[in-house]
Amino acid sequence: MAFVVSGPPVRGSFQPPRVSSRGIRAAQRPAACARPRAAWYASAQPATESDAALRYQDDGTRVVPIPVFIAGTEGDTVAGVYGVMDGERNLTYVGMSRDVAKSLLTHVENHSPDVANFVKVMTFAMPTARDMKLVVDTWIRDNEGVPQGNIEKWVESDAELAKEASLLPSEVAVVEPIISPFESAQVETQQPVEVLELTEDNVDTVLEEVRPFLISDGGNVSVLAVDVASKRVELQLEGACGSCESATATMQMGIEKSLRAKFGENIGEITAVSAPEVAPGELSVATCEAVLDEVRDALKGLGATVKILEVDDGEVIVSFSGPNNLKYGVEMLLQEKLPEVDAVTFELE
Repeated sequence: MAFVVSGPPVRGSFQPPRVSSRGIRAAQRPAACARPRAAWYASAQPATESDAALRYQDDGTRVVPIPVFIAGTEGDTVAGVYGVMDGERNLTYVGMSRDVAKSLLTHVENHSPDVANFVKVMTFAMPTARDMKLVVDTWIRDNEGVPQGNIEKWVESDAELAKEASLLPSEVAVVEPIISPFESAQVETQQPVEVLELTEDNVDTVLEEVRPFLISDGGNVSVLAVDVASKRVELQLEGACGSCESATATMQMGIEKSLRAKFGENIGEITAVSAPEVAPGELSVATCEAVLDEVRDALKGLGATVKILEVDDGEVIVSFSGPNNLKYGVEMLLQEKLPEVDAVTFELE
């Protein structure tokens, strides 16, 4: 059984009067769990267990880690406007592409995670360069200054991107229709991949590929059970992934795609449950440490250590060492699980 997040249908192609800066700004504010108005996965036909590909649609209000988006749209050709963001979710480039995942891969290959970490995407069912250019201009205008990548002209410096994926304003307005991922011709061209044996260790190994991006969003995932006979896998969503609707959809997108790509027919139903909530109580070092215990082992695996030093009138002071992009996940996790937390201050070890 596939994860399917349902939502209202997209009607027709992009219409300029319907574009508002409200939804665009929602994706730019520093919140890991921006609630999308119309972002979902929906099958091109009623979902069945045999459906291997899901169609991705988004209105540009959801921010996800770039590798999660790429993994979640594998097999799809997503056309649209995309905004690349750094670890602090500041826009670093706004572009438009016939194949957003391919464009993002090129950006990641040519630029460091310091400037290419997250992405937001507005998809187009019937893309035209004119309509998408309007959105590009709107996103840049609503941003506080022209993004770094647009100043440096990433699309021109990344030769492969300009040649294979990007839609430049000088190109013709009408773009060829996107080929359906359900067409048999595309399926026949796929190369066979090695299928893993369904074991708890193998499932956990595959999850290691997406854990860094979940943790940077304040979440994590663990394996609860693997039933080889029924091919059923049960996962536990931890931290923000277990409590935020948008983050859960993102997690499901990346995780299920990754698991099915590695295990093929050896895996069946994938279910996910949220981790138990931390018992409410007075905000203290102990309650904060209990929240961090959900992701502490995963943080260590990514080269980070974290310890609560002090809690004072809603402010949590944290001793932290490791990659800077993980700080945001720690902060978001504490504030998501403990509403009494007003601020998180980091001190380097």
